[in-house]
Amino acid sequence: MDMIQSLSINIPGLLYFLCIVSVILLSLNHSINVFGHRVLSGVMGFFIMLVIAILAGYISIVGILWILLLILLSHLYRLNIAGIPVIFLMIALAFLLAIHSLPGYQNLLILDNIHVSPDSTAYRMYFNFDKFSAGFILFWMVLSQRERSIQNIKKTVIILPAISVVIGISIGLALFSGMIKFDPKITGLILIYAVNNLFFTVMAEESFFRGLIHKPLNRYFNNKAGLLVSGFLFGLSHYGAGRVDYVISAIVAGIGYAYVYHKTKSVMLSMASHWLLNLVHFIFFTYPFYRI
Repeated sequence: MDMIQSLSINIPGLLYFLCIVSVILLSLNHSINVFGHRVLSGVMGFFIMLVIAILAGYISIVGILWILLLILLSHLYRLNIAGIPVIFLMIALAFLLAIHSLPGYQNLLILDNIHVSPDSTAYRMYFNFDKFSAGFILFWMVLSQRERSIQNIKKTVIILPAISVVIGISIGLALFSGMIKFDPKITGLILIYAVNNLFFTVMAEESFFRGLIHKPLNRYFNNKAGLLVSGFLFGLSHYGAGRVDYVISAIVAGIGYAYVYHKTKSVMLSMASHWLLNLVHFIFFTYPFYRI
C-alpha cells in the first residue's frame, strides 16, 4: 500500500475510472490479442482494478477469494454443471456481496449525510467494491454477449411506451403514499449521481435480477415466472429502507424492468429503464424520500 501511495496517484479515482471503463468495454465486446489469445478488454480492466485495489488495501485476500468463488460458480453455470444447486449458491453469494455482508472490502464513502433538497431525507453514496464485483461477474459470465450488447439500445423505440408506463405508475404510487413529493431541482450532484447509479447500482442489480433470477426461471419454468418472480423479489430487496410503500413502488418498477428484458432480451434496455426512473426521481422529486 505504501508503494502505491508513494506514486501520488488518486487511487480511488483510478479504480472508479477502471470500473466504468470495464463495463463500457464489455458492453462493446471489445477485445485485444494477448499471446495469441482473444481477451475481452473489459475483463482485463476489471482484473487490473482488482490488483490495484489489493495493493492499495481496499480489497483483502479474503475479498478476492469471494470474487474467485463467484467466477468459478459462474463458469459451472455456463457449462450447465450441477444446475439448480449452483444457481442457488450464486444467488446467495452475489446477494451477500451486494448487501456488504462478507468480509474483505473497504468500501469508500463518496457522499455522506447529503440533503439533495431541503425537503429530502439524508442520502449517502458509496463506491462499493463488493457489489460492483458481483454485478460485473454476472454481467460478464451469466448474461450473453447479445444481452449485454450496447447495440440493443436501438430497440428502445419498440419498448418506450412500456418504459413510460413503468415510470409513471411507480412515481405515481410513491406520490400517492407520500413517500416523495414534486421537487424539481438542478444540482451539481446530478452528474456524479447519474454515473454512480448507472455503473455501480443499476448494472449490479439488473445483472443479478435478470441474470440469476429471471433468466434461470425462464429456462426451468416459463417467461411469466421469470417476469413476475424477479420483479417481486426486486421490490422485496428494497425493504431495507423500512418502508412498505417503497417496496410496493419497487415491485411495480421491478416487474416493468423484467417486462423490458422479456420483450427485448436486452439487459442494456432493462438497465436503461431502471436508470431513467432513478434519474427522474432524483431530478424531479424529493430524493430518496420526503422528509415530513
